[in-house]
Amino acid sequence: SGQVAAAIVRKQSEEALRASEERFRLLFEQNLAGVFRTLPDGWIIDCNDAFARMLGYGSRTEILGTDSTSFYFEQEDRDNYLSELRARGALDNFVARLRRKDGRELWGMETVNLILNGQGEPEVIQGTLVDFTDRKHAEEALHLSESRLEEAQRLAHLGSWNWDLSSLSLSWSDELCRIYGVDPAAHVASFEDFLSRVHRDERVPAR
Repeated sequence: SGQVAAAIVRKQSEEALRASEERFRLLFEQNLAGVFRTLPDGWIIDCNDAFARMLGYGSRTEILGTDSTSFYFEQEDRDNYLSELRARGALDNFVARLRRKDGRELWGMETVNLILNGQGEPEVIQGTLVDFTDRKHAEEALHLSESRLEEAQRLAHLGSWNWDLSSLSLSWSDELCRIYGVDPAAHVASFEDFLSRVHRDERVPAR
């Protein structure tokens, strides 16, 4: 009876382990973020379809066995990534500029862990990748637009200010600071300061 009980317990343990592995695989494959596992030298040993699609591949089977070092535009970026990972053991929200299969740029946010073997040596790198390329490009476009506006104001010798009614905070453009002879880096804009620079006849609203 002892052997029968042991067999039943072993069978239950095997079924629980199989169910756990199936749940993990389902979570792995259906995760909207890219999930990956690579060897320290860069070879991809596992990933989900989301990871493959982010990098321009049709499916995980197409990208498995690929050398992920080819995803970097600069070898220095790969070296910095590995250096920080080995020093910390894990990276949270690490920004990576990667190369898609067609050569286009991918800006990704990675959360990565370095798994060590029994001898304390790097064995596997595993983590998740989130694509924020569109957001990055939008931020760059906004920065370019702001730079062009600032340059246009400088050339035209025109300043601007912005008053946020929700927070009642006031901000001046760099050119407005220069017009009034104040240092843009040190000036703290306030409504009182602005009002003090307005002619007293113009401070009272027209009736």
